[in-house]
Amino acid sequence: MASEQTVRDAAASFIKRYDWNWWCTLTFKGKPPQELAHKVFRRWLHKLNRRTFGNNYYKRPAEGLRWICTAERQRRSSLHFHVLIAGDPKPAWDTAEKFWNQIAGNAQIAVYDSERGAAYYMLKQYAATGNMDLGGPWKCMPSQLSGVASRPTHCS
Repeated sequence: MASEQTVRDAAASFIKRYDWNWWCTLTFKGKPPQELAHKVFRRWLHKLNRRTFGNNYYKRPAEGLRWICTAERQRRSSLHFHVLIAGDPKPAWDTAEKFWNQIAGNAQIAVYDSERGAAYYMLKQYAATGNMDLGGPWKCMPSQLSGVASRPTHCS
C-alpha cells in the first residue's frame, strides 16, 4: 500500500499540470451534514458558472469552471472545503466570496500562486482519506491552458 506521502506527491503532480485561477477555503457557519455541505458547494459553483458563462452554460459541454475539492473537518468538527478553480471565473474573487458568505459561511479566496503550496496543502486530507472531488469539463481542458476558449463547437 502506498504511503500518504506517495499519494500526496502523485496527486500534487497531477494538479500542477493545470493552470488554476483561484485557491479557496470555504467554511460553514454551523456544522452541516456532509451531504448538505456538498449541495451548498454545488449551488455556489452553479452561481459562479452562470455568472461566468451565462444561464445555459450546462448545455455547452466545453464550458464551465473546472475544480478540485477536498473536504476537511476543523478542530470544532465543522466541515470546510479546500478548492482549486480553473476556467477564468467571473465575477471577481471578492464577489465569489460574497456569494459564499451569503449562502454558507466564510470564504477566503485568492489568486492561485503555484509557488505558495496550496495544491500540496489541500491534498493533506486526500492523502489521509482518499477523497477528492473533481468537477467541470475536464476532458476539454488541456494541461497548461489558462482561461477559456470562446464557445468551442465541440470537445475532442
